[in-house]
Amino acid sequence: MRDTSLERELGIQRSPAGVDGYMYPTTYVVPMRMRARDLVKLMTHEFIARWQPEWDVRLNEMHMTRHEIVTLASIIEAEVRYRPDRPYVSAVYHNRLKRGMALQADPTIIYAHGRRMRRVWEKQLQIRSPYNTYLNPGLPPGPITQPSDSSIIAALYPAPTGYLFFVGAAGREATFSPRRTTTTWRRFGG
Repeated sequence: MRDTSLERELGIQRSPAGVDGYMYPTTYVVPMRMRARDLVKLMTHEFIARWQPEWDVRLNEMHMTRHEIVTLASIIEAEVRYRPDRPYVSAVYHNRLKRGMALQADPTIIYAHGRRMRRVWEKQLQIRSPYNTYLNPGLPPGPITQPSDSSIIAALYPAPTGYLFFVGAAGREATFSPRRTTTTWRRFGG
């Protein structure tokens, strides 16, 4: 949802995605005829209320903004189904950012296409979009989904590893590596 007055009111950095990423994902009990703007406001206020003061301290230590962490956490949220993998996927992305590598996050390709896809194919990696993390280095301009607390924490506290690559497999834990190996990729069809 794009509402610049709401963004200003809530102190959210302007991005093409508007307040996406800042609407806290939980179950809400709301009146039947609640306006969409009021629901978005409720959800963003919940996000702000759940933001922990120690997270701001951590942001300063990392030299990152809240917007950058929320953006990274949204990618982690979309990428990881097996919760214990989140700090490791976070480490991969932080390590890539530090090295100036492309994030190469498939969920950003799906977001750029604007529709759900069961799998991302090589031809889909060429989409021209600021959200394409295969073509554009660094983080996309804003979040791609609403991150949970566990994804925000993973983005703030990545696992202390040198991993640069991972292969996710549906219903299984991901496999991580400090270098891209053809054996790992063939094993999972990557």
